[in-house]
Amino acid sequence: MSKYIYPDQAIPTMMQSYPAEMSRITELLRSNPRGMSVGEIASSLGINRNTAARYLDMLLVAGQVDKRTFGKAKVYFLSQRVPIHAMLNSSSDLVMILNAEGQIIQANDQILSFCRTTREETIGFLLEETRLAIFSHPALMAQINDPGRKIGSGEVIRLMRGGDEHFFRQKIIQTVFDNGGPGITIILEEITDQVRAEEKLRQSEEMFRTLVSDISDVIWAADEKGAITYISPRAETVCGLSPDEMIGCRFTDFMKDDEKKRFLRTIQPSISARTAWPLVECNFMKPDNQSIAIELSGNPIIINDAENRPVLLGYRGSFRNVTERNRAVKQVRQWKEFLTSIVENIPDMVAVEEMDDNTLVFFNHAAEEFIGFPREFLVGQKPDRIFPEEYAAFWARSTAEVERLQESILAIQTFSRGGESDQRMLRTKKIPIFSSKGQMRYILSIITDITEEKISETFPTDTFLMKT
Repeated sequence: MSKYIYPDQAIPTMMQSYPAEMSRITELLRSNPRGMSVGEIASSLGINRNTAARYLDMLLVAGQVDKRTFGKAKVYFLSQRVPIHAMLNSSSDLVMILNAEGQIIQANDQILSFCRTTREETIGFLLEETRLAIFSHPALMAQINDPGRKIGSGEVIRLMRGGDEHFFRQKIIQTVFDNGGPGITIILEEITDQVRAEEKLRQSEEMFRTLVSDISDVIWAADEKGAITYISPRAETVCGLSPDEMIGCRFTDFMKDDEKKRFLRTIQPSISARTAWPLVECNFMKPDNQSIAIELSGNPIIINDAENRPVLLGYRGSFRNVTERNRAVKQVRQWKEFLTSIVENIPDMVAVEEMDDNTLVFFNHAAEEFIGFPREFLVGQKPDRIFPEEYAAFWARSTAEVERLQESILAIQTFSRGGESDQRMLRTKKIPIFSSKGQMRYILSIITDITEEKISETFPTDTFLMKT
């Protein structure tokens, strides 16, 4: 098939035969910006009028001169237009122009570079015969076959080149050539980076929505006046109010007057200093008038203005329902107080030894009274610092036995406080206490003074027995 020749291809060949005449005409018009007629140009250059007219027609087709008609006179000016190929090559978009037969009559450098081809392999050929065929698709071919057909602009097309994925936003413009023939101009804007950024943003938003929906904390944001502008869906579970019901409100709108004053008094120093709030615990009133305890944090949102001055945009943070936690803490505290009361009031002596460095970390009131020193002195001491030498040795041996057996033992030993006249017989039960990882952390010792009791000479075989 012969290549389609359009005017821009023919002109350069003719112009190369008459370079001097063409240059003289353009220089003459450049020095006469008001324009010149054919006769004036022919007279100035000393050439035939018809020859000058022929040169001017060639320059018109090439786009180097313009013509205006004033009555019967035709005046020629140096063209101020940018040649079509120069305009196309200055664009960052990929551009090609097709005629009604689907032949490529123009393609800019960008599309040729993307398709890794040349003008010689492209111009004048049908689209599907060139490497630009990767941009061919049914909607485009329908437009070529039916130029009057209206096609939507802005369609996004996806292409694979090698192993890389590319996205383009395609615009198709109906085009009419100088000879009145129809055609189309295809402009392809590469939006690969935009599509990838949007996909990452979509994934981030999806991850954020999943995160704020699944975590137990409620995420919130407020403007500089404290009005809530965003609150995560978890709010409905925690507060009994939908996000729509809370947006526009302030946290203090859900507090009683005394609680509101206490809350504002707590966070006011941070607001004044534009710093993060400490964790603030406050009581929140649900729609059913049930009060829940929430633990709320807040951080200021600050940006710098055009003059680099900090501007407060608002606050953001999170809060959680700590009602059950507080109830559990209270129960544990009450249970600890109960156990402490028992331990402090039983007649038996109680001591706790820490295994890391074998120091004594607890004594009850009975142990304090028996040893004769205040617990402030006893706590933190090693056994050999507070017990008589013989009893301290017994204590070390019994502790080693508990470590070896990893279970409780029962032991009997005398304790001399002031010579043989003041010896006491003590029965000691040592109980290992393990961490959550199964490591022995402490030994609890419960010591009973059995001096006045009749001591049996027979003990269970699984006990640890020592006698003086």
